[in-house]
Parts: sequence; C-alpha cells; structure tokens
Amino acid sequence: MPGMTTASQPYYTQCPECATLFRVDVLPKQARCGACGNCFNPARRHAQHLPLVFKPFVPEAFRLTALPAVMPAPEAPTTVTPSPGRAAGHPAADGAAAPVRRRRPTGRVAGASWLVASLLLSIGLLAQGLLLQRDNLADHRPLRPLLAALCDIAGCTLRPLRELDAWQLSDAELMPDSGQPGTLLATGRLRHDADQRLELPLLQIELLDAGGRVAHQGVFSADTYLDAEMAAQDWTRGLAPGESLAIEFRLEGAGMAPDQFRFRLRKR
Repeated sequence: MPGMTTASQPYYTQCPECATLFRVDVLPKQARCGACGNCFNPARRHAQHLPLVFKPFVPEAFRLTALPAVMPAPEAPTTVTPSPGRAAGHPAADGAAAPVRRRRPTGRVAGASWLVASLLLSIGLLAQGLLLQRDNLADHRPLRPLLAALCDIAGCTLRPLRELDAWQLSDAELMPDSGQPGTLLATGRLRHDADQRLELPLLQIELLDAGGRVAHQGVFSADTYLDAEMAAQDWTRGLAPGESLAIEFRLEGAGMAPDQFRFRLRKR
C-alpha cells in the first residue's frame, strides 16, 4: 500500500506528544494518535522490541498483545482509535487493543506526592518537638512568637519569659517582727524593666554570722514571699512591664541580728 512500510514482525511506536505506545504491523508515514489527537510519523519512532523501561509495568503477555495498531492514512492523517482490550492470545479481527500508557508521568506524580507528604510529616514532627520542649525554649526570644502560635493551635500554655538581669529588688529589709518574738519580717519591692511579662523569680535570703559567712539560707517562691492578698492571685502569667510587687513574709527561729542578711534573686 502506498505510503506504508510493511513489517515482517510487529513494531512498537510511540506518540511523541502523550507517550502512548502502539503495536503496529505496518508503518504508515502519517497517523493521528487516538489518545491525544497528535499527528506524527510512526516510522520515525519505532522499535522491534518494547523498551526495557516498561518491563516492570507491563506483563509479558499483555505487552505483546494489548497494544493498539496504528491505522494508516495514505492521503490524509487518520485517527488511531484504540479498541477495547482483549485477553492474551485472543484473536483480534482488526489487530487493535487498548493503549498502554507510559507509567513515568504517574511515577513523577507519585514521587511528588511522597515528597509533599514527607515535608508535611517533617513539619508536624518539628512542631511536636517544639511543643514538647517549649519550657526549655521559652527563654529564646526569636522562638517565642512561633511557640505562642503553636500553643494557640494546640491549646497549650507558654510560660512567661525568664530574664533574671531585668529584675530589680528595692527597699529590702529584714527586721524583728514586733508582733511575733523570735521572728524576722522580710519586706521589699520587686519590679523589672523588660518589654514583656516576666516569670516571677525565686528569692533567696542568706543570714550571715559575725565573720560574714552564710549561717542560714532559704529559697522562697512567689506564693511564699508575696503578701497574703497578692499571693492569692494567679501569677502564672508573670508580671507585666511597669508593674511592681510588694514582698512581705516571715522567717521563724532565725536567731540572728537583722543587719546580717543578704537578698538574692534566682531563676526558677
């Protein structure tokens, strides 16, 4: 037939546009792909054997019998319309079967899906790790906005910032309590100059002997060193900038002169 090349054995050709594979017994010089409508010359893209890259995806029997033949068109491009697939070994009146698509595009899509899933999993694990370690990371100012946002999503709380150098203890006094003999009354005022809420520090009081050595010491939390009215409030949110707190509590059985003492602030 004019414009066609007769093959002694089946050839395989491929649409250059959509990569659909076809089995052909003759090679027309012009044909139209039944999958995407692209016109191409099958004789320029043919082989006697199916490429090895398709062996993992196409079973042997199906690879030999289930590829459609490209219909020739002597004068004008013809449309190759794949017919329904037939079982291996089934006689085909027109020699056509359903087209087999290349799996490589599908592999790319699957690979991209795995990549996106891996990235989402990594982000989720990172967020979980940040939440679990939020108390240890809460003092890093650059991380606090991120930790606060994660806590808003997860419904958890972020403790106030700890900056010991920002605290100031003023008017610190330790004197005998006139109402309770043998007891010392500690007073003072706490404030800070930070730009955000700070967690209340621990207060350490050291009682010194005549040689200036520490004879007794104690470490007290906010619920102990604040006066009764202030201690009843919730201080888990810390102290806001510009605010101050009054210190007032008693030390029993100190047995030392009130002028031999030292106040220190410590982190929790």
